[in-house]
Amino acid sequence: MNKYSFAISIFALLVSALSLFNAWRANKKAEFRSINLLRLEVLSTYHELESRLLTIKLRAESLISGNSEFYKENFKIDLEFKQEAETLGGLASKLLDEYRKTLCIDKNSVEKLPEKELIVMQRKLISCKHFLLLESESIVKAIEKLSDKVQRIKK
Repeated sequence: MNKYSFAISIFALLVSALSLFNAWRANKKAEFRSINLLRLEVLSTYHELESRLLTIKLRAESLISGNSEFYKENFKIDLEFKQEAETLGGLASKLLDEYRKTLCIDKNSVEKLPEKELIVMQRKLISCKHFLLLESESIVKAIEKLSDKVQRIKK
């Protein structure tokens, strides 16, 4: 009986070691997935904000170029509207440039970052996002007001 109990205890020890190894491996896989998910979240937030700023910049530029005939016909108010639109476009460009310089994110750099730095970057993005949404919202409202002014004068 001693031989059997010894064999059974060795077998039980192997099974528990195997289950511990599997649990450790599953934990590592879950950790790896969470880091990859964090990387994707950081990249998507960055690109979402970048595209929002680019859209605002393009709206301001199209307001200038789309109404160039109007500006030529109404030379007196040309400067007022054109300068205001250029200022708004400049604000959007400045925000975009500062945003890119501050964070300097690209896919390759994010792939190499450890989890702690990713979390720090995610926090920066979140605070940046709140600021940029407020700033860009005011620029969008100003562009819409300017566009409405141009439309009213055209009529």
